[in-house]
Amino acid sequence: TVINIRSDTALPDHIVWSLFNTIFMNWCCLGFVAFAYSVKVG
Repeated sequence: TVINIRSDTALPDHIVWSLFNTIFMNWCCLGFVAFAYSVKVG
């Protein structure tokens, strides 16, 4: 059995994770820095 997973429909996990860290675990603004970097890279 072969399962094909399409990668073009997936939401980038790093943006979601860094946004979650920005909102809920913003320690010394590191969550915002991670979010800004992930948006820049993505």
